[in-house]
Amino acid sequence: MYFHALALIIFNFIDLSHAMYYTISKDAYNIAGAPMQFNITVSESASPISFKFEFSENVTNSSSTAYDQLRTTKDFIFPQAVQPGIYRLNVKVFLVFNIIVLMKVDGPSYIDFEIKDKMGGKVKYDQNNLRQTAYSQSYVSCYNPITFKSEIDDFHNYFANVTYDWYINGTIIPNVTDNQMNYTINSEDKFNITTVFNATSMNNLTVTGRNELMVTAFKPLVSLNLTGIPNISWKRNKELKIYVNFVNGTKPFWQCHDIYSDDKTKLSCNEPEETKLDYFKVFKRFSHNGTYYLKIKAGNMVTKLEKSFPISVIDFEKKSAKIFIIMPTVAVILIFVILLSGVLYVLSRRSKFRTEVADFNFEIKSQVDALSEETFFQRLKSTFRNSIRNLFKCNQEIRFRQLNNMNSIEEIDA
Repeated sequence: MYFHALALIIFNFIDLSHAMYYTISKDAYNIAGAPMQFNITVSESASPISFKFEFSENVTNSSSTAYDQLRTTKDFIFPQAVQPGIYRLNVKVFLVFNIIVLMKVDGPSYIDFEIKDKMGGKVKYDQNNLRQTAYSQSYVSCYNPITFKSEIDDFHNYFANVTYDWYINGTIIPNVTDNQMNYTINSEDKFNITTVFNATSMNNLTVTGRNELMVTAFKPLVSLNLTGIPNISWKRNKELKIYVNFVNGTKPFWQCHDIYSDDKTKLSCNEPEETKLDYFKVFKRFSHNGTYYLKIKAGNMVTKLEKSFPISVIDFEKKSAKIFIIMPTVAVILIFVILLSGVLYVLSRRSKFRTEVADFNFEIKSQVDALSEETFFQRLKSTFRNSIRNLFKCNQEIRFRQLNNMNSIEEIDA
C-alpha cells in the first residue's frame, strides 16, 4: 500500500515536472568584497514538492548545495583581491521528494557575471522638467539652472559614506562634495560632466567610481513674430503671404501651424517640420470675410512655444467706396469752418475800433461777367483768398490806429 501511494506521487511529480522550468537573475553589486546575490526561481510548485539547488563558481572554485521550495537566493562575497573580469556561476536544479532526487528541472545551466574594481553608476540631470527622455536626451538649455545628480550602484545602501568631486570639461567645481550639483551654462557648446566618488562600507570596504555625462547646450527660442505685424488685413480671394520669424534660439527649429476660424480650436502637431532657417512661410487663400487665427507650435531641442495670431479678412472694394464718399465731404466741411472762422474774426476786430469803411464799386462789366463764369471751386478759392487779404488789411488798419492813439497820448503828456 505504501509503495503504491509513493508510485502514484512520483508519477504525478513527473507529469508536473514537464511544465516546470527555472530562471536565474543577479542582484546587487559587481564589486569584489561586496555581497553578490543570485536568485533562482522555479516556475511553479505544489506541496510537498521541494527542490535541490547545486551551485559552483570559478572565482574561488567552490561548490554548495541548498534545498528550498520554488525559490532560493545565493549570496557570495568574493575576496577583494580577486582580479576584475568575467566569471561564471553554474546552476543545477532537481525535483526531490524528501531527500530523494526524482528528476532534473529544465533551465539555464549557468550565468556569467562581471567583477569590477570600481563601482558603477550614472549622471542624470533635471532642468525645468527637461529630463533625459527620448525627445530631449543630453540637451540642456542655456541661461537656466541645471541640477546634475550622480547615482551609484549601491542597491541596498551597503556603502554608508560616499563623497563626490565634480568636474566640467576637466575643471573641478569647488565646494561641491555631495551627489548633486547646480550649475548654469551660458554658451552653446558640448560639456562633459564628470563626478568622481569614494564609497566606504560599514565593514571599511572602500571603492572608487567615476560617472560621466556629455550634454549639448542650446539657446532657448525666445518668441515668434510676424515681421513686426501683430494683426493682418488681407483682401478677400487673395493669397496671404507672411513670414514667421524665430527670435533667438539655437538651430535647428521645428514648427507646425494651421489657420482656424475659432480661437478655441487646439492645434495638433503630430509631424512637426524641421528647419535650419530663421523663419518659415505661411501661405493661405481666404474666400470669406471674418476673423481667423493663425495657430503655431514651434521650438528647438530645449524649448516649446505656442502662439495664436489674429487675421482680419476684409473686402477692400467696399471699404474703398466708403472712403471716396466720406473724404470729400469732410474736406468741404473743414474748408467752410475755416472760412467762417476767418470772417467772424475780422468782423469782431473791426467792431472794436468802430472803423468806418467806404464801399466803392469799381468793377467793370467784364470782371462781373468773368466772375459769373467761374466754377464752384474757383469761387471758393477766390473767396478764401479775399478773406485772407481783408484780414491782413484789417490788421494793418488796427495797427495804424494804435500808433495814432499812442502819438496823441504823447502830445498830451508833452
